Amino acid sequence: MRSSSSSIRVFVALCVGTLIAILYSLAYHDPSSSVLVVGDLPGFYGLGRLVIEGKGHNLFDIELQREVQNRFWPAISGRVLFTLYPPFVAGIMSLVAWMPPRILQCLFAATLTALLVWSVREEIKDRFIERLSLILFSLPVLLSIVGIQNTALSIALIVVTRKLLRDRRDLAAGLVAGALLYKPHVGLLFIALMAVSAHFNFIRGVVITALLEYVIGYAITGDEWLGRWMIEIRSFSSARAGVDGYQMTSVLQALGSTAAPALEIVGLVGFFALLSGASFVQRHQPQSVSRIVDLFLVAFPLFVPQTMFYDLGISIFILFTRIPLTTTRSLRVAVLAVLALNACVFFRTAPLTLVPLAALLVASYALIMDRMSYRRAPGSTL
Repeated sequence: MRSSSSSIRVFVALCVGTLIAILYSLAYHDPSSSVLVVGDLPGFYGLGRLVIEGKGHNLFDIELQREVQNRFWPAISGRVLFTLYPPFVAGIMSLVAWMPPRILQCLFAATLTALLVWSVREEIKDRFIERLSLILFSLPVLLSIVGIQNTALSIALIVVTRKLLRDRRDLAAGLVAGALLYKPHVGLLFIALMAVSAHFNFIRGVVITALLEYVIGYAITGDEWLGRWMIEIRSFSSARAGVDGYQMTSVLQALGSTAAPALEIVGLVGFFALLSGASFVQRHQPQSVSRIVDLFLVAFPLFVPQTMFYDLGISIFILFTRIPLTTTRSLRVAVLAVLALNACVFFRTAPLTLVPLAALLVASYALIMDRMSYRRAPGSTL
């Protein structure tokens, strides 16, 4: 199959399959669903508006968030997309929250798409259109762009961090990696894994960014914002349960709520085992560290809370920028995998239906690790 022909066929197949999944969802679910109609923008926009209106000290007041979101999105009909990102995110959003929401939605969608395209281009060296199509038309990624979520931003920050580390610019890499603390359940683990093979300047860069983020939070919410924010996190899942709580889980949590604490411990033990393995490999085979990092990025939805849907896009990105797509058969299998994932996304029992697919991602990556062709500079480790 010629490259141009395969590009067109892959693009059309994924486009049609994804359209069918979305039309099915509109027919099967409440058409006013916030995920499809307004996405997560009301949450981010509401945080920015609260700062602009001088209410930053009550940033985590659910009723204030409800009021401002319903003011700009009456279709929400009294619901609230409770948003609990750190205050420095609200500070950044306040710089653009003066704009009309519809215009801002278009600008954000365009920016997120550009970040994804750049990230794919940076990470691959063959079949760009096919790989971009596989990633873009995976619904966890596509809906993150349409719904103004931050998957593409997280992917771009990860790609930039690893690129800077490969170029031996550790301080700059740390400064960028520190920005991932806006999503600490992902950022902290990724930073810990990166620190194994980085120099001290990487940690110094992370600390500088973290201090800047704390100062911004202090200016907006007060000197006790970190403690208040951590308290609110405990009730975050229950506050979002009525909107999209079924998606905010991990594979281990989805497998059984009664055993969730034990399963989370298993997940932590697994991560520390991976961290120890990275440390060992760094001493004996530095060139293989990048594979361990990739394995973590593919696997973390298995055990990190609230990543099953929202951050599954990171796993998809890693898999489809690494997996060999040298034959027609491999392309067809990849297309079918994406369509199967899309079919599972909109079932009401989404967490359980995503369990085997998330496990499949990890198994697929593990099986093709030795066949992967990395786009890396000579002697690089990440």
